[in-house]
Amino acid sequence: MGKFDDKKAKKIQQGFDDTTKNIIKNFNKSGLSADAFAEQYSNVTKEQKAYFQTVSAGEATMEGLAKSMAEPTTALGKFGKTLALTAGSVGVDLLLGAGIQLAANAWMDYANRQETALDEANTAIAEHEKSASSLASATSMVESSGERFVELQKGINTATGENKSLTEAEYQEYTIGQWRERCINQT
Repeated sequence: MGKFDDKKAKKIQQGFDDTTKNIIKNFNKSGLSADAFAEQYSNVTKEQKAYFQTVSAGEATMEGLAKSMAEPTTALGKFGKTLALTAGSVGVDLLLGAGIQLAANAWMDYANRQETALDEANTAIAEHEKSASSLASATSMVESSGERFVELQKGINTATGENKSLTEAEYQEYTIGQWRERCINQT
């Protein structure tokens, strides 16, 4: 408040009587809201009730009541006060809106990152399954080739490499198998 209002507030405070002092004292002790207190005590003025609505029980003072009563009462003063309150309310609304927007953006970013991670995990799983399938197929081929080589080897004299009982096609299959075995053993 300006100097004019402070002087006016001091003058108002000097005019308070014991009734006003007792009303403030009782409000502070009551723990009631301004409306409930005003209903219980019929001698509460509208200025006192308006001041009590701005403070909690236990915080009311004579000086605070005087300052609230010294506020501008002209139409221009009331307009200024209303304008300041409205601007404050708009400012709070803007801050809340910005906060909500930031929270929503953060949530969307988090959700998008979760979705991307899930897609990447699914891709990795599919590639792993494909590799595992290829490995299983190769293992099966090696096992069956090994079994076939052992079967064909029974028809060969292993000391001399002479064909004892294989057909020409089986003998060629055996020699190709020997060549593969050497290649595998050298790697």
